[in-house]
Amino acid sequence: MNKLKKIGLSALAGSLAFSAVQAGELAVSGGAEVTYTHLDSSEVTGTPWGMGRLITFSGSGDLDNGMTMGFFSSMNDSMSGISSSAMSIGMGSMGTVAYETGANGSGINSADNKVPTAYEEADHGLDTGAVQVGDDHGSSGVLSYNNTIAGIKFSSQYNPRSGTGAINDSGTGGDTGKGSAWSMVLSSSDLVDGLTVGYAIGEIDKTTNGVGQDSDTMWANYASGPVTVGFQVGNVEETGQTEHNNRILGISFAVNDSLALSYQILEDEYEKIGANNVTSTFTGISASYTMGSLAIKGTMNDVDDMGGTTGSSDQNTELSISVAF
Repeated sequence: MNKLKKIGLSALAGSLAFSAVQAGELAVSGGAEVTYTHLDSSEVTGTPWGMGRLITFSGSGDLDNGMTMGFFSSMNDSMSGISSSAMSIGMGSMGTVAYETGANGSGINSADNKVPTAYEEADHGLDTGAVQVGDDHGSSGVLSYNNTIAGIKFSSQYNPRSGTGAINDSGTGGDTGKGSAWSMVLSSSDLVDGLTVGYAIGEIDKTTNGVGQDSDTMWANYASGPVTVGFQVGNVEETGQTEHNNRILGISFAVNDSLALSYQILEDEYEKIGANNVTSTFTGISASYTMGSLAIKGTMNDVDDMGGTTGSSDQNTELSISVAF
């Protein structure tokens, strides 16, 4: 999702037992977003207005051995807890290792939909979205490693127990019944001018169904002038369960430095056991206009044969006004 952007892995205050940290800096940033959401006529809703807010504390420091430390922590919308946080160690050419919770910044969690869009993905806001890679890998208690070698970006993560909730220090967590998960991503923008390609693969030792899951995806985006075109395919296969095959096609157009438009179509094929296959088809039109720290964005999404059920449909229209500081 492209909601209020999280600050990246970039800060830390404190010290490590094996090396002292030089005096660092702690910064505060944030943003606010007001949305208007219109659902289809069959759905009963309350007020269509909503508000999101984000406050992020981030900092950085240097170790006395040439390495760096980074930290960030973001508050959730209700300001009652942490929505995402991470602590990282930068090792120069040897890459960066980090502990992440809720960040979704590494591994296959960051690769579910890489096709260009001006605002939201084609399945955003609908009653049942597409089943894609990374959905079950969890973002709580993730250990990650990222590096770039010879123009190829490598991103990996390991989750000892798949889950989504933040885990406090000296605590344990993860979703009951799930096993460990690992994934890695390879991508490059240096092969052909304007072309970005990538491949991601992941595995879950045990899902809530008590079986293993394998998933992979590959994508290519090509930018020429103001136009970017992208295509992605993905597969999620769980032993004894419905298999999901994704195909995503999108195009975005930068009208000028402020205005961008996009169109995206996403197909999620439900390859059912002992029943006919059904393909859920999502389409989305998005637009964004930025004026400094102010952004106005909108999306119109709909789906046919939602959730793998023939004849089921849904629509969602959303307008967003946000400011970052």
